Amino acid sequence: MTALLCGLLGLHAGAQTQGTCGENLTWVLTNNTLVIAGTGEMTEHPWAEFKDDIHTVVIGEVK
Repeated sequence: MTALLCGLLGLHAGAQTQGTCGENLTWVLTNNTLVIAGTGEMTEHPWAEFKDDIHTVVIGEVK
């Protein structure tokens, strides 16, 4: 249980979380910034569980 709590707390403390949200779309959440990149239809919103941690959303590639 303690390891699980530490893992969850670490995630909210700035750890990177990423995945896919469509056939050709990816998402990355780092330091309260959600970046969605790619093309096509968005079929999922897997970052929804982190919605309270997201302060900025970027559509496209971060350079």
